[in-house]
Amino acid sequence: MSGLPIQLSQWRYDTIEGLLTHENTCHRLDPQTRHLLNYFLAHPGEIVSIADLGKNVWQGRVVCDDSIRRAVSRLRQVLDDKAFQPRFIETLPRQGFRFIVSPRYQISVKQPDVCFAVWNGR
Repeated sequence: MSGLPIQLSQWRYDTIEGLLTHENTCHRLDPQTRHLLNYFLAHPGEIVSIADLGKNVWQGRVVCDDSIRRAVSRLRQVLDDKAFQPRFIETLPRQGFRFIVSPRYQISVKQPDVCFAVWNGR
């Protein structure tokens, strides 16, 4: 990632801190969810298979398909996205997923006055 903040529809993603913010909501992403989002951002509009995610996001560690699907589900939950009506992550049966939002990199950013981060890890 470039280190620049990214605008994803109504969300602002701080790639350095791993924070997703929108209005008064702020989520600090756990490391695995950050890796997943970063991978999707590096491949917007592309079909990404579960095998691709396992190889690149989990870096070859043995992980079952259900674990990857749960991680995608957690990211959707943070983004307030729905699988049946996607705004960010589209599910393509028997193919994988596609990140359907075009990220916009921000050059100058007004920082929020206060951000109470919600840790979404376990």
